[in-house]
Amino acid sequence: MNLRYLCSILLLTATASFAQASEYIAIEGTAGSLENPNNAEIDPSGIRFRLGTRVDETFDLEVQFGFLGDSTTDDFDRLNASFAGAYLKGYLPVGYNSALFALGGFTAVELTQKLNDQKFSDSRGGFSYGFGLETKLTENADLTADYMRYIAEDGLFEHFSAVSFGIKLYF
Repeated sequence: MNLRYLCSILLLTATASFAQASEYIAIEGTAGSLENPNNAEIDPSGIRFRLGTRVDETFDLEVQFGFLGDSTTDDFDRLNASFAGAYLKGYLPVGYNSALFALGGFTAVELTQKLNDQKFSDSRGGFSYGFGLETKLTENADLTADYMRYIAEDGLFEHFSAVSFGIKLYF
């Protein structure tokens, strides 16, 4: 499936649910990790956005999309990664202001590598999972940090995971 098409569907689904209470948007810095078949690790960085809505006291529905890039390696001129996914997210309160969470769902990833003015692309999708922590800063803002495993299969890049840190705003 084309990544742009999937992003459009996810955004429309998320914005349609914004008529309910407890909606949020999060903006986060993201540090990724990609492994290629030679076991070399590439560490692109970028930005991730999350849109979500509360289903009940314990669960959220959430969509994510992000963009990462790296041009600091000798193996290629530029690497770009873009991804979008939809997840069910469950919470476990830790004290009054914090909660641990776990999430699972489906992610589509597109990896593009530029080497000597030639582009090589790899698009994949599948089950993804993650876990993290959110801490309340104010009534309308949380501090967030999480780990996500987006790809865990053979291919041009065998594993794609990321650590993200940012702020979540409720409206």
